[in-house]
Amino acid sequence: MRIEALFYSKERIAVLASTVNVLETTEQVRKESKFVRINLEAIKKYCREWSQTPFITPPWDTEVHWDGKGRRLANYILLLDCLNFCFWPDLGQPKWQISYKGKVMGGYQALAASLKRAVENGIPVTDAHWMAEADLKQVKEIFAGIDPQTDIPLLDKRLEHINQTGKVLLDNFGGQFAKAIEEADYNAINLVELLVEYFPSFRDIHDWNGKPIRILKRAQITAVDIYGSFNAEGLGALKDIDRLTVFADYKIPQVMRAMDILEYSPELAAKVDNYELLPSGSREEIEIRVGMIWAAEEIRRELQNLKAPKMAMELDWFLWNLGQQPLPKEKPYHRTRTVFY
Repeated sequence: MRIEALFYSKERIAVLASTVNVLETTEQVRKESKFVRINLEAIKKYCREWSQTPFITPPWDTEVHWDGKGRRLANYILLLDCLNFCFWPDLGQPKWQISYKGKVMGGYQALAASLKRAVENGIPVTDAHWMAEADLKQVKEIFAGIDPQTDIPLLDKRLEHINQTGKVLLDNFGGQFAKAIEEADYNAINLVELLVEYFPSFRDIHDWNGKPIRILKRAQITAVDIYGSFNAEGLGALKDIDRLTVFADYKIPQVMRAMDILEYSPELAAKVDNYELLPSGSREEIEIRVGMIWAAEEIRRELQNLKAPKMAMELDWFLWNLGQQPLPKEKPYHRTRTVFY
């Protein structure tokens, strides 16, 4: 079904630039949280240390990402981030992993490298017509892993997202995500809103006592990936990138819990530590994600006070990388089968 194009006037752009509202809509969740607590003293302790440590944000990693240019690269980033969710296996099941150029990769890196491998093999994954018409067999081959019996999790949902993304691009943007960036006036906040408005798979919006709360993990990370992959130039020269929040997932809450920045109630801790699935949109899951967002915001504010300012996306990168090696006191991450992260 065709999604009607919305032509962005200057007035429309002005409205978008005042939205996103992740912090505003989640503030009530923080106030009413029963299962997750933010430890402000732990935050102050770490921030004193981090304020003396330079944060080095690395360049865009072309070892796993396709190092294309222009409009094709913009489409690659959109495709990548419409698929950037849920890589962990069920208990007792093997992990989905690929072998790419002699390296074994899993999770997000395997996703990015699989798409890069597809481009290198001549599969037109950056073409909106291909996305709109892709079938399960083609997608399964693109994400073929080391173990032929182990598919990437939620394969059917990933196909759904690919098809949807291609159709929305064709119906509204001439098949080019670059046009969406242009319509968003090269503004990160506008671009996030455009993604949420046009692409249903990016609508990471949930109910809290009858009120919508906006978390928008993949929409925000798409804006940052455009910014990073284009080295903040050309299509990546996005204004207001500093107004985005961190990208609420399952890895950074695990890191924050190991550092005593997030504290779980005994009931929630037991569920997480026993690998019990938390339903998407459940109170416990929302409190974990919102706790991560607001803990990162408290870190950002504290570093600002200490004259060591950092953007939320820099904090996200820093904390995510801390979790790439086992941490002292590390416990399992929470399990939620979801397309949002």
